[in-house]
Amino acid sequence: MDTQTPDKSATLSCDLPPAGTIFQVLPDEAGTLQVVAIIPGLPESIRDQGSDLIPPPTLDLLLPLPAVSVIRDLIDEATGQGEILSGYVPCGREGQDIRVMIARLSDGTVSVTWGDKVSLSGGSESIHIGHGDTPDVISRHDQEFIFSSSTPSSYSLFGLRPSELSGTSLLHYVHPEDLLRVKSCCEPLISGPGVCRIRYRLKNHLDEYRWVESVFTSTFRSDNTFSVMMASTREMDTIVRAEQAARGANAKLNLLNGIMRHDIMNQLTGLIGYLDILAELVEGEEAELLISKEQNIAARIKYLVDLTRDYQGIGLHPPDFMDVDAVVYKVLSRHEFTGKIRSERSLSGVFIYVDRMFEQVAFEIVSNSLVYGGEQVTVSFSYEVTGEGLTLVIEDNGPGIAETEKERIFSRTGRDSYGHGLYMATEILDLTGIRIRETGTAGHGARFEILVPRDGYRVQSPG
Repeated sequence: MDTQTPDKSATLSCDLPPAGTIFQVLPDEAGTLQVVAIIPGLPESIRDQGSDLIPPPTLDLLLPLPAVSVIRDLIDEATGQGEILSGYVPCGREGQDIRVMIARLSDGTVSVTWGDKVSLSGGSESIHIGHGDTPDVISRHDQEFIFSSSTPSSYSLFGLRPSELSGTSLLHYVHPEDLLRVKSCCEPLISGPGVCRIRYRLKNHLDEYRWVESVFTSTFRSDNTFSVMMASTREMDTIVRAEQAARGANAKLNLLNGIMRHDIMNQLTGLIGYLDILAELVEGEEAELLISKEQNIAARIKYLVDLTRDYQGIGLHPPDFMDVDAVVYKVLSRHEFTGKIRSERSLSGVFIYVDRMFEQVAFEIVSNSLVYGGEQVTVSFSYEVTGEGLTLVIEDNGPGIAETEKERIFSRTGRDSYGHGLYMATEILDLTGIRIRETGTAGHGARFEILVPRDGYRVQSPG
């Protein structure tokens, strides 16, 4: 729909019907809005003119053209019976609009409710419709990201009123470096219903860029044609800048950890070497037992040091949508699994919003399948889309996990190796609100389910 933006010079005079006035109109094919009823009645300004139009034949005799234009656009957009939409028209006072709402009725008419003035510069007056009280900007867009409506909170984010945003494209405000990511995120929403969440930079009326996070959703009509794209956008500038500062500090700490880990490993390698020599020199069962325990402790220390290397990247980079099939393929191609594991994958086109360490999560699960299922164990990867989101399923044909162990395997004292691998995997997934559980049957194989929330995945069709 090509939404017309009212001329800023043609703002309303505010000598208008009182809030709560309802006009019942009958649209025709030419776009004329014939008034068939008014509640509570004609405005005093009309009665004073001695008008005998009770009710008047068209809405433009009661309301200024900018208001009628917005109402007509809302009626054009509301295609289904019972659909309710709200919009805003300029009132002539800086930082204020007038809220209007339309609803399609079963008899073919449309009710138009004339609202009160809404302050856009910090809070709002009483708002009972839509999302007027939320600090997030709730907006409606077509396939080209054109604004058809937005909530008054747009003033605090863009420095622009809803009427000023109407008819412009959201992409006009997106930072050039983020444009491709935003388009790629929303592209699947044009061909089918879905959800996309993304952080990017958005400029205001002063051309100043701030970080925001948007959740995009799309709806389709009964004939499967695109209806509208909805966006919920909130400012994240302070949070993102704090995260960037934290990542910078983490990078320095990781560098220091790497240096210290290298020095510890050098000393540990020497200690293990001396223990091996000592084991060959001493005799006696008691001495050999003590040396064996010392060697086990040294081996555990080495394992923990290696673990700090494997997981030092957690949170170092911001999460992103990762190609699950590509990650799994990379893990299965590692030398630890080459020729030892059979695999089946049905993950084409699946992307999940996760920390960059997701590869290590897949590695830990496959490692457990090999350890407990033995060589030539079969590991299968698939996914299911449910009302709650997407479930990534990793199964094997090994011995499975006893009911009493299902929770414990994810704790620091779990059964895998030294009890840290799957525990760390849960921590990586939790960074983006993803959960993991084991639902297999003992004796019939393990089954890990990774539960991704609705706004944390997207599935792209091949080609």
